[in-house]
Amino acid sequence: MKVCSVELKNFRCFDTYKTNFNNSTIVIEGSNGSGKSSILEALHYACYLRSFRTHIPQELIKNNCDHFSIKLDVISNTDNISHTINIGFANKKKIVKIDGTPITSYEQLTQYYRTITLTEEDIFIIQAGPEYRRSFIDQVIMLCDSNHLSYIKKLKHIALQRSAACASAQTSFDTHELWAEQLWNISDLVSKSRNNALHKLQAITNELLDQFNIALTIKYQYEPRKPLYDNFSTFWSHYQTYLHVEQRVGRTLFGAHLDDFSIELSNHSSRIYASRGQQKLICVLLKVAQIILLEQIGKKSIFLLDDFLTDFDLMRITQIVNIIKDKTYQQIFTCPLTKSPLHSSLKDSDFTLIELNH
Repeated sequence: MKVCSVELKNFRCFDTYKTNFNNSTIVIEGSNGSGKSSILEALHYACYLRSFRTHIPQELIKNNCDHFSIKLDVISNTDNISHTINIGFANKKKIVKIDGTPITSYEQLTQYYRTITLTEEDIFIIQAGPEYRRSFIDQVIMLCDSNHLSYIKKLKHIALQRSAACASAQTSFDTHELWAEQLWNISDLVSKSRNNALHKLQAITNELLDQFNIALTIKYQYEPRKPLYDNFSTFWSHYQTYLHVEQRVGRTLFGAHLDDFSIELSNHSSRIYASRGQQKLICVLLKVAQIILLEQIGKKSIFLLDDFLTDFDLMRITQIVNIIKDKTYQQIFTCPLTKSPLHSSLKDSDFTLIELNH
């Protein structure tokens, strides 16, 4: 899978912009405000139909314009031929076409184009609350199995219905049990998928970590808000004593929509005890592990790194570059500094430099 070219119109700071990506390793260099992150944002948006910098699509439209468009020429690993992806946003509506034909599902898009993106905000996977970690692991699973998206939607719907039942004084015990069983069933499915994905990521990240010659290990531990036990009957026999608490707070107190997972570095919380450099290294390894996990099931992806490596010294950047360069997936870096350590780490590699000016 490879992006061959990108063309933007009325996107962020660009009236129009087009460039070719004629290499597997691309470095986009420019000063702050030159638009380098906006190019990666567009590449990310073309996969996920949302930005990594804002949840409001209108903010992606250039000032004094009423729409934006993104056009990509990609080579898909599905059939190894070139395809054109067109994405437009106008009048609060998204339009997505592949080779001129509108798509009807997200699964259709990911058959042709997948990206794994690494930005400064990804350190929130370690530093911030459970919602960031749930979002990350659900994205990992979704790119491997598009059915997971429908499971998450179903989980959220049932959780809302059960919370509404908890908030109503008129809800009977049988109705509580009915909604609890539905929530248990979907939570059991989702939590098992998340736990399985975490085990696979843990094995891959530790294999990658071995290449750094660091005497550390990484562990991902799934943490349900409430234990689900082996079946609903056992769960309900333990859990129904919480009903009065749920009625008091007006919401369900169990479900996979509330779960979390911990990230430990040599058996210590990475959020509390790991340095910022160690936390960023974990993020890099998580994303590379995600790419490898996709490759194991025959799905290629493109790695987007938005100015994430500049905090590392030359030795660490070189080690990171060595585990991703010359791989079968395309890598696109942004870099704000001329003659940065990233350039030095790539000096013996074949890469294309794209320079942006204001």
